[in-house]
Amino acid sequence: MRFVCVACNRTFSGRTLPYRCSCGGPLDCENTVKQVRLSGAFRHARYMPLLPVRKLVTLGEGGTPLLRLERLEKAFQLPFKLYAKNEAVNPTGSFKDRGSSVEVAAAVTHHAKRAAVASTGNMGASLAAYSGKAGIPLTVYTPKDAAPTKLEQILAYGAHVVRVRQVYSEVIAGVEALCKEKKVYLLGDYVFRREGTKTVGCEIAEQLGRAPDTVVVPIGNGLLFSGVWKAFTEFKKLKWIRNLPRMVGVQATGCKPVVNALRSGRWNRVERPKTVAMAIECDLPMDGLLVLQAIRASRGTALSVGDREILRAVDLLAQHEGLFAEPAGAAALAGILKDPSQYRRGSTVVCVVSGHGLKAPHHDPHHRMTERATVL
Repeated sequence: MRFVCVACNRTFSGRTLPYRCSCGGPLDCENTVKQVRLSGAFRHARYMPLLPVRKLVTLGEGGTPLLRLERLEKAFQLPFKLYAKNEAVNPTGSFKDRGSSVEVAAAVTHHAKRAAVASTGNMGASLAAYSGKAGIPLTVYTPKDAAPTKLEQILAYGAHVVRVRQVYSEVIAGVEALCKEKKVYLLGDYVFRREGTKTVGCEIAEQLGRAPDTVVVPIGNGLLFSGVWKAFTEFKKLKWIRNLPRMVGVQATGCKPVVNALRSGRWNRVERPKTVAMAIECDLPMDGLLVLQAIRASRGTALSVGDREILRAVDLLAQHEGLFAEPAGAAALAGILKDPSQYRRGSTVVCVVSGHGLKAPHHDPHHRMTERATVL
């Protein structure tokens, strides 16, 4: 395997790997293996031959269910088969555990003594758990509007939390500079995390026995989107699947930098990001370049949905299919229901439910579930 800058094609070795290239571009890991044999239980660890570490730090992540949403198909008379990849059942309640397993394993390999990360909540909680498992003290820097339940989860795992009065991209830049100055190991949405995250796509391909026609993914920093696409491209290269899926990204109307960039052809930071789906409230996605490449290569698209549409999708998943998703986790379904006509009749569509509803149970003061309860 070799590491390459997506923007300028500069190559790096694993021993001297920076967080990002000096040109500002994200790094990608090129898998040069031509023959691979998968073995073991249907879990994240099954894909070790495709990962850039020799040993995982694991809590039993992966192996999440792919569920047919038949009641929603009937309720909305959808002419296609709709599935949900339920990442909420991972150890800390989100897809982030896959990336943390690989990223913390890399930190162990590099003999990290301390680590830090910028996070809106889910990644911080996941890394707190996995860093605790590895015995690496962790500090999590979060925007001031991070969900209290997520902060409680981070603290429960023993990590230190610092709340910062800045937008997410500014928090990331500050933590990167701080880690460089203090020689603290930096964790976050970088190359090792993307490699771990791609096993979401690996599992979908194995569960269906092929690639679906379309995969719909919520976009925050973009690593879930780019990782899923990468999984399918690697599977096709290994001749395990014949076709690649169309990739559709979903963002919130109050924070849609990818949608804007796709339309305008240039990147601009969202000045005042605001959405009930705080897990995807990223004003300038770190993996934006790879996201756009995946959309164009797959002839896909990106769209935005409003907070009301997102909260409606939370209710629909819970009440029709028994899946309790946090707002960001329901965003993909909201995107599908916004325009079902874009999906071909008889096709297979998979939406990724990225996180559990208990991550943000009081996501909207006007939408609290407890207000629906009967009082005797």
